[in-house]
Amino acid sequence: MKKPVKIFFIAFFLTASMLGTASAEDALSLDTAKLTYRYDANRSGYVDSTIAPPFALQWFINTAPAAKYVFNPKINCSIIGEGDTLYFSTLQEEFCAFDVQSKEYKWRYSTAGRVQSSATIAGDKILFGDTKGYLYCLNKLTGAVIWKRKFKVEIITSPLVVNDNIYFTDMSDTLYCVSLDAGKIIWRSSVENYLDKVVIRGTASASYSDGLVYQGFSDGYLYCYDTAAQKERFRKKVKEEGVFYDVDSPAVIDGDTVYTSSFDGSFIAIHKDKPAIKWELKIKGNGYAAYNDDNLIVSSNGGVLYNVDKVYGTIIWEKELSENLTAPVITDNYVFTASRNFFYVVDISTGVTKYEYEPGSGINTELCVIGDYVYFISNKGYLYCFKSE
Repeated sequence: MKKPVKIFFIAFFLTASMLGTASAEDALSLDTAKLTYRYDANRSGYVDSTIAPPFALQWFINTAPAAKYVFNPKINCSIIGEGDTLYFSTLQEEFCAFDVQSKEYKWRYSTAGRVQSSATIAGDKILFGDTKGYLYCLNKLTGAVIWKRKFKVEIITSPLVVNDNIYFTDMSDTLYCVSLDAGKIIWRSSVENYLDKVVIRGTASASYSDGLVYQGFSDGYLYCYDTAAQKERFRKKVKEEGVFYDVDSPAVIDGDTVYTSSFDGSFIAIHKDKPAIKWELKIKGNGYAAYNDDNLIVSSNGGVLYNVDKVYGTIIWEKELSENLTAPVITDNYVFTASRNFFYVVDISTGVTKYEYEPGSGINTELCVIGDYVYFISNKGYLYCFKSE
C-alpha cells in the first residue's frame, strides 16, 4: 500500500472555519478512495486497509460556523473521498469539496434542501439528492452543475451508479432508474405508500450485483429487480408481523447471500436469487451489516454490535456500546463505528474495544476510513481527522 507523505508544520494558522488541532502532523493524500455509500455497490462496508489503533486526533474544523440549525443539529451525509478531496454536506444546505492538504474548500455548492445521504462519484461526476426532491449531478473538480432534476418528494438515499444508469429511491417508495448523462427517467417502480400509517418511512439505499438491484421499502418487503428486464423479479417480507417493520437498512450482498433488517430488529439472510430465508436473527433494533471473507458484523440502533456466523446466523460475540450505532466499517482486523457519544474501534475477532473517543456531540453517519485515516463529521458540524499511529 502506498504510504501518505508526511509533512510537519512549524505552526498552524486558524481560519474562520478551523477551530483546533491536536498534532503537528497532518493527513495528506488518501491511499485509496471511498466513492460511494458503504464503499461499493454490494454495500459491503469493507475497506482493504491495515489501519490499526492507537489513533491520534490530527485536526478538527467547524464546517458550518453560521449554521441555521442551532437546535438539535444532525449531520446525516457520510463523507466520501478520492485523492486529496473529501466530499460532504454541511448544516447550511450546501455540499462541499474539501482539500485535506490545505484544509480549505475547493468548492461549495448551495442546495435547495438538506443533503441527508452520501454522494456517489462516477468518473468526473458526483451525484447526490436533497430533501427538496432534487437529484444533482456536479463536476467533482469544480462543483459546476452538469444537470439537476426535480422528483416528487425528498431524496434521502444514496445514488447507486451501474454502468450508465443511476438507481435511487425517493420518499414516495419509488425506485428510479435514470440516465447518468442527463438524469432522464428510464424506468421506475413504486410500491404501496405507507406514509399515512404507523410505520416509519423506509429509507434504504439500493444495492446491486449481477444485474439485480435490491431495495427495501416501508411496506416491510425487500424487493429484487432485474435491471435488464426493468421489472421486479421477486420480493420477500422481512418480518411477517408487527408495527415497525420498515426495511430501512440497505441490502448487503455477500456472494449468494443477501442480508437486511427491519426497523424493529428482524435481521435475515436470504438467497440472492430467490425469496427463501437461510436464517433469521433477532437483534436490538434496526441493523446494518458489513462483511469480509470471515466475518459478518452487524450494528444496531439499540447500541449493540454483533459478530454473526455467516452460515448459521448464530452470535459469535456481542458488544454493548451506546445507542444509535452507525453502520459499521470493517477491515480484516477491526470494526469502526460511532454513536450518540463515541467513535469506537473494536477488535473484529474478540469484540474488545481497542479505542474510543468522545467528540462532544453525537455522530450520526458511518465513519470514512481511507488509508491510515478516519474522518467523520459530528452532529454539530465538526469535521474530525484521526490518524493511525
